[in-house]
Amino acid sequence: MNFKLLTRDIGAIVDELGQIKESIVFWADDELFLKHERAVQLAKEIRAANSGKTHRFYARADHIHKHPECVEEWAKAGMEMVMIGFESHRDSDLKKLGKGSNIKINDEVVSICHANNVKVRGNFILQPDFSKDDFKDLAAYSRKLGVDFPSFSVLTPFPGTPLYNDIKDTLAYDNYNLFDGIHSLMETKLPLKQFYKEVSRINARSISFRNKLKLMKEIDPRWKKQFIGYIKESTSRIRDAHKDHN
Repeated sequence: MNFKLLTRDIGAIVDELGQIKESIVFWADDELFLKHERAVQLAKEIRAANSGKTHRFYARADHIHKHPECVEEWAKAGMEMVMIGFESHRDSDLKKLGKGSNIKINDEVVSICHANNVKVRGNFILQPDFSKDDFKDLAAYSRKLGVDFPSFSVLTPFPGTPLYNDIKDTLAYDNYNLFDGIHSLMETKLPLKQFYKEVSRINARSISFRNKLKLMKEIDPRWKKQFIGYIKESTSRIRDAHKDHN
């Protein structure tokens, strides 16, 4: 496949930011640091424009590791949080996924972000062949890594991806309602009910007690009750996800 990266004029982007009323801007770009020199220049011009916005977006661990100056400049421009796909606690998995990083690099990337007061949302993949120990090990790795907001999704081979093409004939379930990052489309090593029980518990296990307290203090009191309610509801929904396979 041939891919082409299309970019917009930096001046036009800065002008558009000035027209946005909201204080928090989420960038939909899958990888804002892909062209690191352009990313640095964009951050400098946003800072010069003094837009007063805070920014959140996605970036790859290997790009941050190679170009920490991107984080440094964006932190000055108001970057509040970066979403990074760490995916696994095992180097062997990262190699298979072609992440271009390893456990050591991931550790250094979190340190780079925290040194610049940038929070990290770390995304991880839950494999269908996980045992109970695998769930525990991944949760422990997330705590050790120091991820501020861990996020977990069940491996989902979305149609049109190489993964789907490779395994589509061996999928255990073909209900398109299950293609959501919550349900497993493949046979699980654990019984389905136990698998989803572990999925529902891993978020709580993956954050240190200190970070939990810090998170609760930072939540706007006006929304704390709704936030806690949402967590309880989503946890219950995941725990009962085995029923959706019937």
